[in-house]
Amino acid sequence: MNQTRPDLPPSSGTNSEEPMTLGDWIIVFLISSIPCVNIIMLIVWAVSGTGNINRKRYAQAYIIFFLIVMAISIVVGILFGAIFAPLVNELANQMYQF
Repeated sequence: MNQTRPDLPPSSGTNSEEPMTLGDWIIVFLISSIPCVNIIMLIVWAVSGTGNINRKRYAQAYIIFFLIVMAISIVVGILFGAIFAPLVNELANQMYQF
């Protein structure tokens, strides 16, 4: 009894709709913890047309979250720089006067 659901796209035969196993997730997290390799693999997983849909969505969410955190970090860095640059400059001027 092979019925297809009309709300899902047709399967390409690559088990992309099956849930990932615990071992698969451990491998994903191990690869995600290796510097430089994690960025490359997350991009590959996020844009890949084949593979597990859960891993694809995880990679997309990770990249979006990373970009949001980076944007906030840049804004905070610029604010701290704008606030503390005059103070550091004034402190340096006072030190040279002695």
